Amino acid sequence: MAKTHRSTSNSNKKNPKSQSMSASTKVSAFVGVLFFLAASGLMLNAFRKPLAIKQDDKALIEQTPSSVRPTIVASTFTSADTCAECHSEIVDQYKRSGMSHTWQSVEKGLIADFEPQTVDDTQSNFQYEVVYGVGGVVQVESRRDMPGHRLERTAEYVVGSGKHAQAMVSNENGYLTQLPVAWYTGRDCWGMNPGFELFNQRFSRPITPGCVACHATTAQHDAPSKNRYHNEIVSGIQCVRCHGDPQAHVSFWKSNPGAENPTAGTIVNPAEFSAAQSNDLCLQCHLQGDVSVPIGPGSPLALKPGDRLLDQRHDFLIRSQDSSSLGVASHGARMLQSKCYVASNGKLTCVTCHDPHKSAADIPRSDYDSRCNTCHSANACLRTKNSSSGSTAIANSKNLDSSQPADASSCTECHMPQRSSREGIHLVFTDHAIPRTRHADIGKPVVLAPNSQVQLVSCWPAALVPPRIEGAAHQLLHESMGPQTQSLEKSLEILRDVLSKNSSDTESRFWFGSALLSKKLGMEASKQFQEVLKSDSRHFLARFRLALAQEQANQIDSAITNYERLISEVASWKEPYSRLAQLYLARQQYPVANLVLQQSLQRSESSFELALMGLSYRLAGGAQAEAMKLLERSIQLDPLSPTARLHRGSLLLMDGQNESAKKEFEFVLRLDPGNSQAKQAIQQLSR
Repeated sequence: MAKTHRSTSNSNKKNPKSQSMSASTKVSAFVGVLFFLAASGLMLNAFRKPLAIKQDDKALIEQTPSSVRPTIVASTFTSADTCAECHSEIVDQYKRSGMSHTWQSVEKGLIADFEPQTVDDTQSNFQYEVVYGVGGVVQVESRRDMPGHRLERTAEYVVGSGKHAQAMVSNENGYLTQLPVAWYTGRDCWGMNPGFELFNQRFSRPITPGCVACHATTAQHDAPSKNRYHNEIVSGIQCVRCHGDPQAHVSFWKSNPGAENPTAGTIVNPAEFSAAQSNDLCLQCHLQGDVSVPIGPGSPLALKPGDRLLDQRHDFLIRSQDSSSLGVASHGARMLQSKCYVASNGKLTCVTCHDPHKSAADIPRSDYDSRCNTCHSANACLRTKNSSSGSTAIANSKNLDSSQPADASSCTECHMPQRSSREGIHLVFTDHAIPRTRHADIGKPVVLAPNSQVQLVSCWPAALVPPRIEGAAHQLLHESMGPQTQSLEKSLEILRDVLSKNSSDTESRFWFGSALLSKKLGMEASKQFQEVLKSDSRHFLARFRLALAQEQANQIDSAITNYERLISEVASWKEPYSRLAQLYLARQQYPVANLVLQQSLQRSESSFELALMGLSYRLAGGAQAEAMKLLERSIQLDPLSPTARLHRGSLLLMDGQNESAKKEFEFVLRLDPGNSQAKQAIQQLSR
């Protein structure tokens, strides 16, 4: 297109029409410069903290090796109905528990009230409603300052039993994302999902294997994508998650109906586990740290009954944070901190107090008191016996902490209080640290300040933390809650020492390369990732970060080669497409860029990719009207996208609509005051 303009201009220097075309050429060239600058700027911003970035250029590194290689967890027996043929009483009990209803279709599981209610996100200025639409339950997004904006997503799954809350999940070609609004049972209202009040991810928060593993029975994750699954996800936590595949057990029973011990060697019985194995079975979902380091290539979906959790991951808490704060899944971390657990020498387990087949709400407080009384004498409590309670606990006001309830009649009333979680003020959970005195509620969530002096503490009090794991934890902290420069420097120091003693430690080399990449030392990082790939050519995340490092080092040909290889080997992984497209666009290879973007958009829609394609399609000689449609759709998906607005301004500029283009560039600066491309465009238009 540009060559045609130059040729015509050179042969008709005095023709007014040719002069007009020459001006058009200048505009196109200017737009090309803007686009190159925009693309280059995105390449340099691959490592930003998730809570401080815009949707267009969000960090791509939060995906961890836990989802790098595919893991399939499947069983021919996934329904509790199979077990009910012989264990009907237990199955009936379990079906009344929350765990059996943690993942369901919206039609079967949603308990919310649909009275008209608008949920306002005051941080982002978006509003949401949940309504019945043509396709089912729909979440509708709008903005009062943009009357034309309306975006809908249909919910396919509901997550959570409804005891505390229920969230909803949408499905686009197998890519699962969490919808912004949840139902909070205790307050009988809709509200933003935990974390969305800090950073509204709108319709883009991925449902990762860790989410699915703690809410559903089986799934086939399409690794290394963050959130794509091949098959329908089996609802709830079914028997197989704790007892293993019962096929051999069922076959044995049917073939040997008169056997004295039909369970021998055919089924997993967690009652026979060690205390550590028993806890691990529960803590895989009920332990939530601030940082979780994956160990090896396993997936959260792959943990089998009896496996040790510390062989799969190591969880850490940030000591500088409020040591008494609760997370939604902090029950395990709090229990491991308790004096009861420490004093038991690790023998206290979740099932010491909980019947895994029953809802905790169905167990009388007196049963919990009896568990306490196996170690503690009721008479040791400094309160007189309350005979009317029927409990062995003590109840009077003597020596009662002022924050304790005056009418408490159970051990748990004082020592396992209900408190707000740090994820959101709508949620309350039982504090499993078994505190001696009652703590105040946490209130609003707290965000770790950038570049803090952070000490990471293992969630496992007695566990030795290998340096390689500690180094990886500090790098992950920088990636997920960064910038945390002090943690980044600590990671580099620790991992450099680890590799000096064991150069064959592939995972430490991966995290060391990641730390170098965070420091923008692309050349050095490239060498580390190349060594990782020599050991494991299918370490896809290492190849992706190698390509990012090569971009940093201006080795564009090599980066393109690696992105193309990733797309060839793992076509469902979205991230390499947009990176590759940007490189082709920066080189003005518009048709190839369009092809890459088309392939990606066929998998799932992306405002950012639509914005890229709108301008590249026009620069490749495509029709203005079709290019504008792509940008209009991009803006519909994200009305606050600086990239979409910048590119729409560029198209208007190419079409000679200078005033309209200037308004778009000015809008970009309202969204992003430091945007150099918009500033340059306005300066050019003002000449």
